[in-house]
Amino acid sequence: MQKYLDAEKAFQERKFTLNNAIKMASQIKDIARKELLEMVWHKLDKVKWLYAEVLSIDLGDIGPIASAVAIRHDIVHRNGRKREGGMHNVDAEQVFDLITQVEGLAWRVHNALNPIPAIDPEDYDPPF
Repeated sequence: MQKYLDAEKAFQERKFTLNNAIKMASQIKDIARKELLEMVWHKLDKVKWLYAEVLSIDLGDIGPIASAVAIRHDIVHRNGRKREGGMHNVDAEQVFDLITQVEGLAWRVHNALNPIPAIDPEDYDPPF
């Protein structure tokens, strides 16, 4: 929580008077939760930054996923048209490549949050 409060600019800009300090302290988790719920999670540059700053997780190259999010935006909000007017053409290979990219991202996050503890070979006792 402290890392998030230190990293998020919205909290650095908040000001309150000393007589509200205890009241604000009791509301910090709710305020942080609200900020996270209202965040636009499609903005992957901010998401990547938050993961790095708050959780110390490097999401790696998310460029292909960010590009797919932009295409998804055009499909949903522009009926598949690019800003310039042309149509997006997405084929099965691109979809399967994106699935691979997203799975890789999910595994990076999962493995960072659930690291496999190192086993000292001296302490290892095989079951057989």
